[in-house]
Amino acid sequence: MEFQYINLSHEYKIISPKTAEAMDRLYLNDIYDERGEIDSCFESMTFFEDLYYPLETILFDPINIKCDSLINMYVEVVIEIEDLDKVQEVVDCLKGKALESNVQELVLRFIQLLECSESNGTGLGFYF
Repeated sequence: MEFQYINLSHEYKIISPKTAEAMDRLYLNDIYDERGEIDSCFESMTFFEDLYYPLETILFDPINIKCDSLINMYVEVVIEIEDLDKVQEVVDCLKGKALESNVQELVLRFIQLLECSESNGTGLGFYF
């Protein structure tokens, strides 16, 4: 059996800018306030590597295919407003599927961020 090291100290973040100005900051990777926390002009979710892998399979890989993007743990990616409908299609496919409770909670939070981005006319940032 192959051992896979999981780094439980590295944070993975998904960011939804609340304004066009915040979207500009997202492009510049300027997402933190002076205290080193996610700035209040963003909605966000944070998780660790143990939950990255299940999300990769059910959420990130399908988004990559639909949006022709490269969400993975090695690069920051921004999904543009024009592609949020494709992300919604991926999320719609998850509705009614049996997921582990901790994964389900993250999917529900992701849906909230997606809705925030759609209503604010901004994209979604993946900071891994």
